Amino acid sequence: MHDLEILTVDQVADVVQLSSKTVLRAIAAGHLEASRLGQGRAGWRVKKGAVGRWMELRSNASACAQARIVSALPAPMPAPDATRRRPGRLTISADMGRL
Repeated sequence: MHDLEILTVDQVADVVQLSSKTVLRAIAAGHLEASRLGQGRAGWRVKKGAVGRWMELRSNASACAQARIVSALPAPMPAPDATRRRPGRLTISADMGRL
């Protein structure tokens, strides 16, 4: 038989420092791979490798790396706006003459 490290829901909750209910929700949603060997909450068993994969999938590492790349890029130049007023110029609208 293979040398597998199997964890209960409560053990997984201790490892990832979450509640057992949160772990059960992850299992129910299909985010955390688990096997049901019995009835009730105590029936679920999780391979230790599945916990690692779950943590990797929930990681923001790729988002953080992307944010670092974007922040290193120069700021884009604003597009010229034809309706923007130039400083020091007075604009008189047609409505101003009817006061």
